[in-house]
Amino acid sequence: SSIDMNRYAWYNENSGDKPHPVGAEGHANPWGLYDMLGNVWEWVGDSYIENTYQTHAGSTLDNPIYPAPAVFDIKLPYRVLRGGSFKDSFGYLILSNRGKFGFAGQDRSRGFRCVKDTGK
Repeated sequence: SSIDMNRYAWYNENSGDKPHPVGAEGHANPWGLYDMLGNVWEWVGDSYIENTYQTHAGSTLDNPIYPAPAVFDIKLPYRVLRGGSFKDSFGYLILSNRGKFGFAGQDRSRGFRCVKDTGK
C-alpha cells in the first residue's frame, strides 16, 4: 500500500508556496511526530563535509556526526539541512536527503525542531 504524503508533509504541490505551523496537517507519522519531511528543511547540528559518507563507507558509522564548532570555522563553513521543504517536489521528501547552508542569509524554507522530553 502507498502512503498519502499529502497527509504527512507539505511540499510544492500542496503547500501554497508557504511554510505551515507544525502539525497543521493534523496527521502524525507512525511514531507520533509531525512534519518530519517537507515544510521546512531541518537545520541539524552537523557541520557539512562534502564527502563524509564516502569517507566512512563500510565503517560502523551509518550517520557520521561532525559537531558544529562554537564559533565560525572557515574550514567547516556550512551546516547540514535534512528532509526537504514546502518548495521542493515530492521526490525530495526523504529524511536522508542532505543539503547545506552557510551562516549568512535567511530563507523561509529552513528551520529547526525544538524537542521536549515529556517523560513518557
